[in-house]
Amino acid sequence: MTQHHADRDERTDELPQPHRPHLLPMASGAGAARSRMPPSALVAVAAAVLVLLTAATVVVISGDSSRRADAAPGTVELPAAAPAHSGSAGLPSPAEVPAGPATTRPPGTPAGTPAGPQFQAGPTPPGVPTAPMGRPAPSGRPAPTERPGPAERPGPAGPTSPSGATPPVRAPSAPPVTKPTKVVATPSPHDSGAAVATYTGVTGESCATTSGRGYYRTGWSSDWRTRGGGWAGDGCQGKSISVPMSGSATKDDNDNTVVWWFHTGPVVRGTCTLSVFVPGTGKPLDSAGKPAHYLVFPSAGISGSPMASFDIDQTAHQGRWASAGSYRIASGQIAVRMVTRGIDWGSGREGAHLGVSALRAACREG
Repeated sequence: MTQHHADRDERTDELPQPHRPHLLPMASGAGAARSRMPPSALVAVAAAVLVLLTAATVVVISGDSSRRADAAPGTVELPAAAPAHSGSAGLPSPAEVPAGPATTRPPGTPAGTPAGPQFQAGPTPPGVPTAPMGRPAPSGRPAPTERPGPAERPGPAGPTSPSGATPPVRAPSAPPVTKPTKVVATPSPHDSGAAVATYTGVTGESCATTSGRGYYRTGWSSDWRTRGGGWAGDGCQGKSISVPMSGSATKDDNDNTVVWWFHTGPVVRGTCTLSVFVPGTGKPLDSAGKPAHYLVFPSAGISGSPMASFDIDQTAHQGRWASAGSYRIASGQIAVRMVTRGIDWGSGREGAHLGVSALRAACREG
């Protein structure tokens, strides 16, 4: 018996110092004799301690990695239930450690508790503190606080990808830039760089006569009258004359003539606009043509046939200019003759005369 205890003490002493199991005192009925664990139990305990150290190392590494990695949206890790105890020491034997891929353990789980599987998101068990994203908070340290980022505007609902994730919303493309159309204006003949030739001349009773414009009258007799009330401008002195009528609405007294003529200078071909100043003497019968009749000639010498004619109601324009129309010229000349047709008798017309003052020609090339 003594030899048997000695052999067991030697085998116990041969165990490595770090793995020597603690000897538990067991009380006996008569004395406090120490009993030692059998060798098979010691081997099982050593193996269990080695497994626990390996599992604790995996937990520390995987727990640190899981904190840095982003948790999959919609999942949460829950602590797994401890497996059923077996073995003489209450710890799992090496044969009971399940084979398969390593699983992670929630941070803060006490060493020695096997890692459990991952479950889909669900309610957190009561009493388990949670960190953001539903992850259990590590024991002994506060849960990290995530800074709120800028609010994202939800995009319009659209189709989802096969994996279930919503594809990114594409910003609408900018409308195409349309280049402005350059409009090229077609210049008219008058918009060319060369200046357009123009001419303006005034001539008549008491107006200056030049080589380019003039006025004359024939048939003077005792029934002609000299008056005022004519045009006083453009070299004119404001005098006028009153010429007797023929007494017929259709016939003229060819002995009495009044002519205004112009050489239009730079305007050889173009248009001339004519206007007549009707004298305002204060006596209505001095300018009483109703109407006064005028003939237009294409030459200053009033030779040949007139190219046009016009009428002016002198009773309605006394003391002001009256428009006489526009006429084409082709030789740089134009002339106007007033004829003497008119009614100078009857009620309110007895002694009526035709008033004569200035005439203006404004011509433009083209």
